[in-house]
Amino acid sequence: MIKILIIDENEDHRYFLKYLFSNENEILKALEFNEEFKVYEAKNGLEGIKMAQLYEPNVVILEEKLPEMSGIKVCERLKLIKRDFDIPIIFFTAVNDLNTKERAFQIGASDYIVKPAHPYEILIRVKKHLDFYNTQKKLKQTLENYEKDLKIARNVQKNLLPKIKKINNIVFDYIYISSHNTSGDMLEIIPMTSNKIFAYIYDISGHGVTSALLSIIVKQEIDRIINNDKLTDLKEIILKLEESVKEYFFDGRYFTGIFSIISENNIEYVNLAHREVIFLKNNNIEYDNRTDFPLGVGLINENNINIFKREIDKDTFVIFYTDGILDMTNFTEKELHNIMVEKEYKNIKEIIDTLKEEISNHLDWNFPNDDITVLALKQEE
Repeated sequence: MIKILIIDENEDHRYFLKYLFSNENEILKALEFNEEFKVYEAKNGLEGIKMAQLYEPNVVILEEKLPEMSGIKVCERLKLIKRDFDIPIIFFTAVNDLNTKERAFQIGASDYIVKPAHPYEILIRVKKHLDFYNTQKKLKQTLENYEKDLKIARNVQKNLLPKIKKINNIVFDYIYISSHNTSGDMLEIIPMTSNKIFAYIYDISGHGVTSALLSIIVKQEIDRIINNDKLTDLKEIILKLEESVKEYFFDGRYFTGIFSIISENNIEYVNLAHREVIFLKNNNIEYDNRTDFPLGVGLINENNINIFKREIDKDTFVIFYTDGILDMTNFTEKELHNIMVEKEYKNIKEIIDTLKEEISNHLDWNFPNDDITVLALKQEE
């Protein structure tokens, strides 16, 4: 049912409008109004405001010239009472004044019709504003539902992150700051044997709930490959991962990542179209930016995966990160490297805390444009 509120002192005018929205009016059928109307009448502005609050009409038809309170004032009050009072307010008035028209639109009126007007014109303009209002209402509801879905997706991703900061002889810490639309970043440390761990970071392309869902799927597959299939060869792990998840990636989607196996004094890693691996030791920084194809697009095979190995010791920090940190305004790769060497860090926490402070200063409490994820690891002293 469509609820119409008519605010007009003139009883004849109210009767005319009330008839327009009655079932006897054939024009309604011609204009394809598919619902019946319920009409409410108010003789002055104050009564009209009370009825608008009580009955929550779908359309208000308002005379400008009212006793005690003008139509302009009524419109202003309706907009002030509820910020989301965005229902169509249509002036239907004998006042044909340019300044009044301009003021009516400034305060939020949807239309301004000067009396007298043909019934067809009145109804077709009411229908136009009703259709627009209903479309906006549906869009608003859709956006609200999408915001709820995004919030759930962000929380689910966050809850999947590591809860502890030490596995075997590896201590680690991380930063994870989700973008508003979430971009599917993920990191994890998984024990393989008593002296070996599997550490990774990855970034799903795109944004939104789909990216979050794909991120969860990829994480589940990695957990299964390491914990259930018990694979320990890095090349086999990547090939198995690519084969098990590529069916979920289409329409240009893919993901990049760094995947590594760390044992005592040694790291074995593969970089799949991701940011460089950073090695930091005694204020000296080295980075390896050699990369291969991304995952999820079927390009990886056993002949084009490059596995890199490097010796590390207890003074070496290993740092993985996603490119969200470089999407911050006025923050470059060079600045990231400068932060790494500006002082001699004693432990993982110092590095992470320094980066957190720098990120906080750049974001100023806003969501980042892209997920920001940093993982730092080090062998225990």
